[in-house]
Amino acid sequence: MSSDYVETHALIALSGKPVHRGHVELIEYAARGCDEVTCFVSTSDRVRPDEFPVSGLVMHAVWVKYIEPWLPASVDVVYGGSPVGKVWEVLGNVDKAQQEGTVYIVHGDPEDNAANFPKSSLEKYVPWLLENGWVRTWDVARTRTTEISGTQMREWLQRGEFKMFAAFLPPFVPARELWDELQNAAKTMKRVKKRK
Repeated sequence: MSSDYVETHALIALSGKPVHRGHVELIEYAARGCDEVTCFVSTSDRVRPDEFPVSGLVMHAVWVKYIEPWLPASVDVVYGGSPVGKVWEVLGNVDKAQQEGTVYIVHGDPEDNAANFPKSSLEKYVPWLLENGWVRTWDVARTRTTEISGTQMREWLQRGEFKMFAAFLPPFVPARELWDELQNAAKTMKRVKKRK
């Protein structure tokens, strides 16, 4: 390896409520193209009006037990906080230190990248990185991975469509176990919400 070799470090922000094949394929895609990958995953509950509530605790356990062991060795998963905020924190720290040698590549769906990491924000918050070519975004269209969204997965959970839900889970995640845990957690979350 020559001394002028430049490392590449993919950064991925995921809510993963619930995790699906597309999430894992995005991480694998990033790992094929970059030396290192850091995936930031939310552990908070996802509760929205008129939408199936997804337990952050259940999903965190699934990531640790089933997903992390499956991922390439170059992938590090960091839990908690705002995934988008954590990406900005990493970039901000590197920008402040003006640390050379690694290109940071934010991987994500084109819409997510446009909303969360637009060029105008990169210019404002990490100008040194941007000016010197140490940061970029990489749009990964859903057509490059399994075309599925968290919204669709939550709709299947809401409507009781287990077979569709199971078909889009990563193959190493036990579908019935996750389905039952999410359904049971949702009942508890709804009861707690009603008491508030």
